[in-house]
Amino acid sequence: MPESVRCQICSSSESNLIQSSHAFIDSIELNLVRCPNCRLVYLNPQPIGVEIENLYSKEYFIKWYGTEKKREFSKNFFHELLSKNKLRAKAGGKLLDVGCGMGFFLEVAREWDWDAHGVEISPYAVRYCKERLHFEVHCGTLESANYPKDYFDIVTAFDFLEHIRSLSSFLSEAKRVLREDGLFIALVPNYNSLVFQLDRNICKWMKLPLSNVPEHLTYFTPSSLRRLLEESGFRVDKLSTSDANDEGEYLVPKGTPRAFLRALVNNVFFMLGKISHRQEAIFVMAKKQ
Repeated sequence: MPESVRCQICSSSESNLIQSSHAFIDSIELNLVRCPNCRLVYLNPQPIGVEIENLYSKEYFIKWYGTEKKREFSKNFFHELLSKNKLRAKAGGKLLDVGCGMGFFLEVAREWDWDAHGVEISPYAVRYCKERLHFEVHCGTLESANYPKDYFDIVTAFDFLEHIRSLSSFLSEAKRVLREDGLFIALVPNYNSLVFQLDRNICKWMKLPLSNVPEHLTYFTPSSLRRLLEESGFRVDKLSTSDANDEGEYLVPKGTPRAFLRALVNNVFFMLGKISHRQEAIFVMAKKQ
């Protein structure tokens, strides 16, 4: 059964309702709320334990990541993202990708000559990475992997932070396993993006479930992500908005008149987001303080 939670940045128990997600677990409605103190947006209540594990079934990974088209799209996305941020020069060290899924980024890291390792909670995805791609991947959490201190040059978390309930525990462990000059790199959805705000308001108006609920537990803005990292002992070197690792950035206008209109409006907001630097994702690079 879902349980009420505190803010993951300031631990405040107070929150202001933004809107209903129109998603339920055990007949309990999950709401989108904002912390009045630090302005973090998150689901409250949130799924726990087995409820979270059940979200990431074999069917989940096959549905979202099971096609060759998605693999090639994601690999091209990561190549462009890392090249744009001049990370090619850092290739060659020991890298850990947390929430590695079906290994899309691990393949890119290997192509860049990194010694790539992974962490993933899904037994299905772990078997795929081990048996099909021949990577060393721990099945579980970063905390349960118990890597040595100062072990990795880079820890990455792509589309991962928004899925976990224990952000402070995860970031503490990420800092522990990073070497003194190690780099933490993350990509998260941008709550402030024009496309997300369009979708959120359409769902509110039409009383439809919010996208990615209940999988996404926390909704970051650039300022809340920076604050989380700084209070967790990291120094943010770069933080910017970015395209998302999502081949559905443009909705193809088709179907009913309503669907056709929504696709056209989405495309307009997508382009406006690029111009105004309110794109769908937030990219961050940070180092240990």
